[in-house]
This record gives sequence, structure tokens and C-alpha cells, in this order.
Amino acid sequence: MGAAQGGRLQKAFYGSITSAIQQIVVLVCGFITSRMIIEAFGSSWNGVVSAAGRYLAIFYIVEMGVNGATRVALYRSLAQNDMAQTSAIMRANDLFYRKVACGLTAYVALLAAVLPFILDSGHSTLGVAAMVTIVGLSAFAEHCWGINARILLTASQNVYIANIIKTCATILNMIALFIIIKAGGNIFNAKIGSGFVYTLAPIAMFIVSRRMFKLDRNVEPDYSALKNRWNVMANSIANIVHENVGLIVLSFFVSTNEISVFTMYFAIAAGLTRVFYVISNGVEAAFGNLWNKGEKEVLELNLQRFEYLLCAVAIVLFGCMIALIVPFMSIFIRVTDADYNRFSLGVVMAVSQLIMSIRNPYVLLVQAVGRYKETRNGAFAEAGINLVLTLFFVSRYGIIGAMIGMGAANLFRTIQYGYYASKHILYKPFSLVMKRIVWTFVTFGISTFASVLFVNRFFTGTWLSWWIVAVVTFAIQVSFLLVASLWFYRSNLLGCVELVKRLARR
Repeated sequence: MGAAQGGRLQKAFYGSITSAIQQIVVLVCGFITSRMIIEAFGSSWNGVVSAAGRYLAIFYIVEMGVNGATRVALYRSLAQNDMAQTSAIMRANDLFYRKVACGLTAYVALLAAVLPFILDSGHSTLGVAAMVTIVGLSAFAEHCWGINARILLTASQNVYIANIIKTCATILNMIALFIIIKAGGNIFNAKIGSGFVYTLAPIAMFIVSRRMFKLDRNVEPDYSALKNRWNVMANSIANIVHENVGLIVLSFFVSTNEISVFTMYFAIAAGLTRVFYVISNGVEAAFGNLWNKGEKEVLELNLQRFEYLLCAVAIVLFGCMIALIVPFMSIFIRVTDADYNRFSLGVVMAVSQLIMSIRNPYVLLVQAVGRYKETRNGAFAEAGINLVLTLFFVSRYGIIGAMIGMGAANLFRTIQYGYYASKHILYKPFSLVMKRIVWTFVTFGISTFASVLFVNRFFTGTWLSWWIVAVVTFAIQVSFLLVASLWFYRSNLLGCVELVKRLARR
């Protein structure tokens, strides 16, 4: 392995590890802070906060296209060590995000005026409006300083720095919330404290990125990268819809107590899904570097291993989620204002997120080589399927209906991404992609069924019994995975083991 390839691999490893740690911290801390809010202020306020965050996330559509287009341009300029071009690209981005910050301010004001009349929360109009405004504060700081810095760190394969900063901010937020609640503060004090803590993270990323890269702040901005943002945005819209349309539609049909239940389940599912996404923080940049340097064979080999790795991790994590989520909820949240013990919701949510997760290798490949325009129609189709089916099923099945619509849209897009990547980038038979998807679902179904039977038999309703069945459930999932891997994907399994050994020696 050459020095350049070794450096790429090591940076991708750092990015993946810190990203995984960050998402574990976000998942754990998010669950703890939600529980503190529910127990201190009630499920309804937790639902209001969650709904406000989801409505706010819709605004990200205006900048998601820019993020992807800029990363693709930066892969090229950084690979060529062209700091003048890098400065010009970042200068254009900086000017763009100043406008975005102004637009965000107006959008927060609009939400504060409208949401109190949409949400069935039982709280005063002024109180809900104030909460929406408070939730928008940290988002404003992110758009002023954080996003541009994170794009540069990601494209240069230094995303692990941003991950460390955000991990620290998440932990500090949990500590601040705990102190405020113990001191007798109300829900508004608690969220103001959170907003202040989360403001520190983007400022820190801004300072670090400026010290690492000596950018020319007076250079003429290069807007050429932004010309591709509309194609990139098309692909980003599907992700925005996936993350938010379910809860937004639910806000018109169910109470904020039900929204709180949905949020708690989705927090676990989305947290596990982001374990896969965070790997892309290091891997996408490595793929982009390999593609631009013409190292196609190395790219294909790493992609095969990456496909297997994500499918394997998805089988284990989401199998454990289905088996353990209701026992966990039964002892973690002991309130009577909402029913948090819903096995069917856990199943449909885990399956939907599993489908979402196993498409990541193909998404990363498409993004790394800049094929946004060629795949944008699929993004619009996914968003449309998600919205239409969610509207149809939510009115009949409530929060479970939201996940049915999301799962169907995810399945369509996963197949579409796999087809395009195999036919138009790798020039490989699409049947290889379908074989891996079928293998994933069969292994997942068998191992999860065995895990559920075990948990139902031995869980006794205590934390000790939950931890015991969790460890055994994990062992069951891994055992079935190893058998299925040795039978069908032995070379991929051994390749991943060798990769881990190589990284450990570094």
C-alpha cells in the first residue's frame, strides 16, 4: 500500500470511528435528555420540541444542494493541492450562507406564528411560539459558522475534528439540562441553555478550520460549484423528506403526546441509522479521492467490503432494536400520559431504517463521482412516494402508518441507487446488488425471530435482566451473521477482518 493510500485509509478510519462515537453519544444523550424533559415537563412539551425541530429541518432544503456540490468541487481542488481554487470555492460558499442565515431568521419567525395553531399540545399559543423561537437559535449559529467549516473539514478528510467538537457539545448539553432541571428551571430555561451550548460547537469548528487552512478571504468567489446545486438538491430532498415528513404529517392528525412516542422510537432508529451515515464522513471523501485519481480497482475492492460491512452491521443493530426496544421503553420511561410500549412500531421502524442504511455504499459512490443529475429523478420519486403513502396511511394507522410510507419509499430508492451504481459506474450485473439485499433480509429475519423469542422468554422487567438479554441478543445476531457470511460472503468477511488488523497496526 502506498503512502497516499495509507493516509486516505487512516483518515477515513479516524472519521468513521469518531463519527460512530459521536452518533452513539447523540443517541444516548438524546434519549436521556428526552426522558428528563418528559419526566420534568410532560410528553406534550417533548412533542412540541420535536415537532419544532422537524419543521425547522425542512429549511435545510435550501442549502443541502450546496453542501454536496461544494464537496465534489473541493475533492478535486484538494486532491490537486490548489489552495487558490479552494479559497475561491469557500469564499462563494461563505457569501451564500450569509444569505441562508437571513432566510432562516424569517423562517423561524414564520414557524413561531403558525405552529401554535397546528399542534394539538394543550399549551398556550405564546408558549409554543416562544419554544419554536428558542429551538431556532442553535440552527442560526450552525448556518452562520458551522456548516461551511464542516464542509471543508469533511472534504479534506478531517471530519473527525468536527465529530469530536460536536460530541463534546452533546455531552455538555445533557449536563446543562440536568443542572437546570435540578435547579428548578422551567422548559424555557432548559431549552435556552441547550441553545447556548450548541452555539459553541459551530463557532469552535469555524476557528479550527480557519487555522488549518490558510484561505485567502479576499479572493474572487468561484460560483461554478454552486451551479450543480440544483441536481444535488434533488437528491437531498429525499433525505429531508425521509427524516421529517412522517412527524410533520403526524402533527396534523395526532396529539403532541403521540408525537412524543414517535420521536422516542425514531430517535433510536435514526441514531442507529446514523452509525452508517457517519461512516460516509470519512469514506465518501476517500471514494472521491480515488475516483479523481483514477484508482478504479482500489475503489471497487473497497466498495465491495464496504457493502458487506454495512449490511452486516445493519443486521445486528436493527435485529437487536426489534428485540430490545419495548423492554427498554418499559423500564426507561415510566409515565402514564402516553403509551410507549409498542412492538409493532419498533418493527416497522427498524425495517424501514435497515432499508435506508444498506443503500449507503451506492449513495456514497454516486456522490463521490458527482452523478447527482443522473439520479435526481429517483430522489423526487422517493419524496413523492413517501409523502403520498404517509398521508394515506397516517389517517388510518396513525404513527405506524407514517413508517409504512417511509419504508416503501426507502425500498424504491435503495433499489434505484443500487441499479444505477452497478450499471453506470461499476458496470457490474445488478443481480449482484439484489443478491446482497436478499441475503441481508433473510439473515436479518431469521436472526431477529430467534432474538425476539429469547427476549420474550427471559426478560423479567428489571435493568439487570435487560442488560443480560441485550448481551445474549447481540451474541445471537452476530452468530447468525457469521454463519451466513461464511456461507455466502467469506471473502468479504475475511477482507474486513484483515482491514481492521491493518488499521490496528497503525
